[in-house]
Amino acid sequence: MKTGWFSIHRKLEDDWVWKDKPFTKGQAWIDLILLANFEDAKVNLGNQIFTCKRGELMYSLDSLSGRWGWNKSKVRRFLKCLESDSKIDTLPNTKTTHLSILKYNDYQQERNADETQMKRKRNADETQTTPSNNTNKTNKLIIEQEEFDNFRKNYPSTKGGAEVEFTNFKKKHGNWKEILPKLLPSLEYQIKQRNKWPEDSHHRTWKNLRTWINQSCWDEEVPEPPKAQGLPFG
Repeated sequence: MKTGWFSIHRKLEDDWVWKDKPFTKGQAWIDLILLANFEDAKVNLGNQIFTCKRGELMYSLDSLSGRWGWNKSKVRRFLKCLESDSKIDTLPNTKTTHLSILKYNDYQQERNADETQMKRKRNADETQTTPSNNTNKTNKLIIEQEEFDNFRKNYPSTKGGAEVEFTNFKKKHGNWKEILPKLLPSLEYQIKQRNKWPEDSHHRTWKNLRTWINQSCWDEEVPEPPKAQGLPFG
C-alpha cells in the first residue's frame, strides 16, 4: 500500500480538465473531499439549524448529479458503494443529503512537525521560516473567498464576478464569516423547494445574486406547493 499524501488546491475545480463530464468515480470521490467542511459550521435549512462538522458536507442528490454529470440513481448507488467500503457515512437529515467523510484527517490534515522536518531535509539549501500571522490570515481569506465563489457559481440567476460579489457580501454583512457556511446549503434547499413548483409560478423566480445577498435571503423559507387537486398555483 502506498503511503504519504499531497494537497490539492480548490482552484482545480475551475480547470477545464476537471470540469469535463461525466466524472469518473475517482473524480467524484475527490470532489466529495473537496466539498467537505474544513471546520465546524452551523447551517440554516428551512429555519432549522444543523451542525455540519469538519469533514462533513450537505449537498442534495440533484446538486451532486449536476456537478458530476450523472443521473440521481447513479449518484445514489455510488454513495451507497462508498458507505459500504467505509469511506463515508450518511447522517440523518430530512432537508438534504448529509455526508461525513470517514478518516477525513488522513486526507486533509494540517502540516505537522514531521512533514516540516522532511521538507527541510529535501531543501537543505533553503531557509525554512514559520508563516507570519499575516500570511495565515491571507491564506484563510483565500479559502473563504473560494468557499463563497463555489456558492456563487451554483446560484441560478444573474450574478457579478467573484471578486465583486464577495466584496459586496463582506461590506453588507459585518458578521459575514458566520453567514458564509450557511450560503450553499441554504441555496441547495431553496433550489430543491422552488423546483417543486410549476415553471410559471412566481416561486420559481430568482432575484439577482446581489439582491439575494443584500436582503439576507438565505433565511428565506420556500413553501411547499399545494397538494390538493384543483387548487391554483401561486
